[in-house]
Amino acid sequence: MRYAKAANSQDADSQLWSETRLTYNIDKRFDLFTTGSFRLTQDFSDFTRASGRIGGSWAPVPALSITPFYQYVSNNPWTSNAQAENRLCLLTAYRIPVYTATLTLANTTEYRISDNLPNSWWLRPKITIANPVGPGKWGLNAFAADEILYNNQREVFTQDRVTAGFEKKFNDDLTMQLYYCRLIQMNNVNPDANVICVDFRITFGEKKAAPYQPDLE
Repeated sequence: MRYAKAANSQDADSQLWSETRLTYNIDKRFDLFTTGSFRLTQDFSDFTRASGRIGGSWAPVPALSITPFYQYVSNNPWTSNAQAENRLCLLTAYRIPVYTATLTLANTTEYRISDNLPNSWWLRPKITIANPVGPGKWGLNAFAADEILYNNQREVFTQDRVTAGFEKKFNDDLTMQLYYCRLIQMNNVNPDANVICVDFRITFGEKKAAPYQPDLE
């Protein structure tokens, strides 16, 4: 019955998520990055979340990346009941070529320290498939992904995020992602959501020898 609810568009919120990432590539194995992001919810009418990250990636081999980072999250930042959350995170991602496509298996382990909730461990396994679209000069990829969020303390799956969209590389400095996310709530508490996501990646340093940059959100 849970998924019958998800099929009812009247129960679903419309949201906009956007993130900008600045990355400095040190060499072909290491980079440093920082991000800033926001979310509009309640049919794009409420600014309900702002967050930032700082961290780095290490690629011991070209197909594998290990990305520790810190994330600060502010929920309802412009209201009297603003709530802060600190997250210590470790993301690992492994890429597998499949003909012209690339399959990425990833997992993010998070330790969340919240103002109003018990501290908790989270696991976020994710699978992504991406494939070039059109001639190489377009710099265009199509991708689809599925990520599940698991609260280890409560021993419950809370969300399933199914995404599909496009990534456009304009040049060595700038990449943009535009995609749709169907956010399925698995706890029967919050409504499902239709999310439009717009992300930007700005890169500095040794661009031609950069490690793989996995998606953080």
